[in-house]
Amino acid sequence: MERNKVVIYKSNTSIEAQVKKDRKTLFGKKFIFSGSLKPAEQAKEFGKEFGKLLSEAKIKQISYVRGNSRYHGKVKAFADGLREAGIEF
Repeated sequence: MERNKVVIYKSNTSIEAQVKKDRKTLFGKKFIFSGSLKPAEQAKEFGKEFGKLLSEAKIKQISYVRGNSRYHGKVKAFADGLREAGIEF
């Protein structure tokens, strides 16, 4: 059985995450960076929030698809937030 995929897209001003299964998007959410916290810290909080949505949808295991983005900064912080929410990669 294939795992659900969490596909992310990041830019300088936002990060977007979608859950896909069998080439269909189940749901997604976008977060725009603002405020006094650093973007990486905000990405981690968004990861925790998105992890709660995954848990509510009874999704515990995922494949993390980061596209062409390197695994550091906001991308890594988002993944750390998902892990703190109890999601397994």
